[in-house]
This record gives sequence, C-alpha cells and structure tokens, in this order.
Amino acid sequence: MGENAQFYRDVLQILKGMSSQLDQVEFMVAEELRRIEGEPRSGLVFSDLLDLSDSPRNIVLEVSRAEEATLAQIVKAIGGDRETIKSQVQTLVQRGYLIESQRAGQKVYRVPMGMRRPRQLPASIWDALEKKIEKEMSMR
Repeated sequence: MGENAQFYRDVLQILKGMSSQLDQVEFMVAEELRRIEGEPRSGLVFSDLLDLSDSPRNIVLEVSRAEEATLAQIVKAIGGDRETIKSQVQTLVQRGYLIESQRAGQKVYRVPMGMRRPRQLPASIWDALEKKIEKEMSMR
C-alpha cells in the first residue's frame, strides 16, 4: 500500500515540475509577442495579469496586496509546494512581473507597477469637444 502511495507522490511531483515549465514557456512566448509587437515593458499594468495562468497570477496578486513579500510569506499566503512556487517566482522575476531586492539580508519581491500608456485620441474628437465646450460657454 505504501509503495503505491509513493508512486503517486512521485507522479504528482513530476506533474508539478511540468506545470512550472509550461508556465515558463507561456511567459517566454507572451514576452516575445510583446517584443515583436513593439510593446515596451515599463512596469506592470493589471491587464498584464491576463497573460498569466492562475498560479503565477495569484502570486503577483498576493505580492501586490502585501506590497512586498519574501518567498516564505508568498508560500504561506498561497499555499502549495515551496519549490514550485519558488520556480514560478523566479520566472516572474525574469519576465518583469516581479522585482527582487534585498531587505535585511533576505530576498523580497514586489510588483513593478507602471502607468498605462495614454490613448491617442483622434484630433476630431478633441475638436468636437472643444466646440461643445465653446457652445456651452456661449449659452451662459
């Protein structure tokens, strides 16, 4: 009986490792697509979270809520296998979703929040708005 349980534990560990590798490939493809499309990464905007699968997204959200977190704090908050989460955190750092720094001799992670690029509205919209404002002002 114990032999069967160990077999399934081993299979589960292999699957967790494969899941982590799949997340890394997903990050690399999304980042390459961003590069090809000419989108610079100047910080994270929340729409970037749509590129992530559930587990990495939960890590980023947790670090964002905490403002700064150690790996131990992330593992405690998220739950799950420490090595899998560590691998995902390292991938998130490599891909720019998290920033790693040292605080009191410990690695801490934070989310690099960026400003959304302003939309470029057509001049005709600005002209129409200006005319509407002028009309409103002349009626007073």
